[in-house]
Amino acid sequence: ITATMKSALIFALLFSCSVAFTNYSCNVQNDIVYEPGYPPRTLTPEENQKIAEYIKEWKGWGEQLTRSILGQGPNPVEPVFPCLCRKCTAQ
Repeated sequence: ITATMKSALIFALLFSCSVAFTNYSCNVQNDIVYEPGYPPRTLTPEENQKIAEYIKEWKGWGEQLTRSILGQGPNPVEPVFPCLCRKCTAQ
């Protein structure tokens, strides 16, 4: 997956990762994670892998959804974008 494709997907999905029961959130732009109270940081290789896996799951979900709409299978569960915030990854 190219950086451009990843950035486009993240932008298109309006990625925002929020932690339950708080008003805390972080976002990713151009492979940089921005979090309140922390300096910006580059995505780790593990986080890039999580994003690549999510993109693969998203593509599969789209195919499954099409089959579901056509009555050829069950309604699939939508993939969840991985949270890359320090607060949710530390839990």
